[in-house]
Amino acid sequence: MRKSVAFISCLIITISVFCQVNTTPDQNLSSHFPLPKVDRRTELLSIVFRLAGNREYNQDNFKSYVKDIHDHFDQFKNHEVVSFARELYQNNGISFDAPMSIAIYLSQPPQLKPIRSFSDQIPEPRWGKENAEKFVSLLQQFYVDAKCEEFFSRQEKMYKMAQERFKIVYDALDISWYKEYYGSEPKGSLNVLVGLGNGACNYGPKIIHPDGGEDPYAVMGSWSFDPEGKPIFSPDGYLPTLIHEFNHSFVNQLVEGNAEKLEKSGQTIFEPLASVMSRQAYSSWRYMEQEALVRASVIMYMKKHDHGEKAWEKEITSQISNGFIWIDELVDLLGTYENSRDQYPTLESFMPRIITFYDELAKNKKALFDRCVQIKKITPFKNHARNVSPSLTGMEISFSKPLVGKGFSIWYGEKGEEHFPIVSDGLKYADNNTSLIIPLKLKPNTEYEFVLVGQHFRATDGYPLLDVQVSFKTKAK
Repeated sequence: MRKSVAFISCLIITISVFCQVNTTPDQNLSSHFPLPKVDRRTELLSIVFRLAGNREYNQDNFKSYVKDIHDHFDQFKNHEVVSFARELYQNNGISFDAPMSIAIYLSQPPQLKPIRSFSDQIPEPRWGKENAEKFVSLLQQFYVDAKCEEFFSRQEKMYKMAQERFKIVYDALDISWYKEYYGSEPKGSLNVLVGLGNGACNYGPKIIHPDGGEDPYAVMGSWSFDPEGKPIFSPDGYLPTLIHEFNHSFVNQLVEGNAEKLEKSGQTIFEPLASVMSRQAYSSWRYMEQEALVRASVIMYMKKHDHGEKAWEKEITSQISNGFIWIDELVDLLGTYENSRDQYPTLESFMPRIITFYDELAKNKKALFDRCVQIKKITPFKNHARNVSPSLTGMEISFSKPLVGKGFSIWYGEKGEEHFPIVSDGLKYADNNTSLIIPLKLKPNTEYEFVLVGQHFRATDGYPLLDVQVSFKTKAK
């Protein structure tokens, strides 16, 4: 579970802007890409988990819509389905993409019936069969009790407007690239849902049919608005994320299909990055490697469609700062794939080279992580000190490289806000951005802790500080 953020934290990693040329794909391939729409199922699930208090579902980007939601639904904050959603969040980690995963397995409201039988893997392992069935039963009752049909009917005009506005992003997508790059067509339809209640969060769930067929979804957030506060969508702002989410429908199965060969190296690389990846909702080496290959493939798309601005180079730097510190080499390797299609007709056929790549990364683990920003020194006491003077009013942390020096990302530790010692006023960089001056307000005989997060603490070459927890205890007097 995520901990509170003290200063600045984004829930979603944005992808850099680049230009795109419209293309006219063949009709058969177009059938895999239905037109984007606002879906009442995903809106309903975002509302329930907003009421349940999930932080990622409580962004207020679309202010007028969020107000409408609260005006209509706040009286139902203690409904059985909302209480159960809170319990599922606390006990099972039902958050981020998990609510969207169950939404797409339901028929359209008001029925909201499972389109296939639930199991411990369907709709998603975090749910489990018993919890999924109980939740859907309570959700069906909530739809009636909370007069959801009435709410959605009032929003229909706005939903249609959002669908029409998002089409400019859909039209800019070169869907022929997927078949060209991956060497195969998707197993099912790739569906775009405009998520108006999701803030800036984007998710990529999929339906797995009994015959093995799959229908991936890109549930897109909304984070840009016109002067009237209505959502607007542009290819520059949304297309890279759309490409990213659709890449998952090709990449995830490649990682899963080679999990046995990737696991050892994956775990070796993931261990030092566990905190960095987990705060992005990637809780295992599998998710990390899926994301790495997805993001590297987005860069390959950008390279092909770049109009001279070299946006893909900026994207490499951006992804390095997100913790994917090997992504430049992975992109180079995918360049070998692109230039050797006679030998490797599909990305699947290239997976042995990717397996070898990760084996080599793991063998050279120290050199890999030495690229990152390191903490050289903490003064006037060492990390984990137990006898710090409570009269101390500040500390300094020195880094191994000059940092960009824009913004701070410091989280509460496990003990929470009451054990957070930092005073935000006066927090600043020093010595050409090689150190951080941290004002403190301390009490005697107290445990303190905070986490420096690499989101803003990154070097000018893009390499981040891997998350570091600083803890100490003050003396009795």
